Amino acid sequence: MWRLFVLGILFGRSDAEEPSCPVCSRYDYEVQLLERVLSNEMALKNTLDKITETHSKVEDTLKAIKAENIKLNDAMTELDIKKKDIDTKLASAIKPG
Repeated sequence: MWRLFVLGILFGRSDAEEPSCPVCSRYDYEVQLLERVLSNEMALKNTLDKITETHSKVEDTLKAIKAENIKLNDAMTELDIKKKDIDTKLASAIKPG
């Protein structure tokens, strides 16, 4: 009896209806596709804006670094000139006669 009950349940389950799946019309599919495309476009636009902002910050930083580099080179040149002057004065002071 138990076997018949189990077989009845198994056969009953195999004849059960499939769960209903929403069948999308072509219009619904195109609407969903358009929404995804627009969503991706907005995400790409936001990413491009962030990249552009970062790029401008990097360019500004590079300009500042170049300006500081020029200042440092000028200061080093001045120090070299002063060193040569001091070396010349020291050499002339040390020379006998």
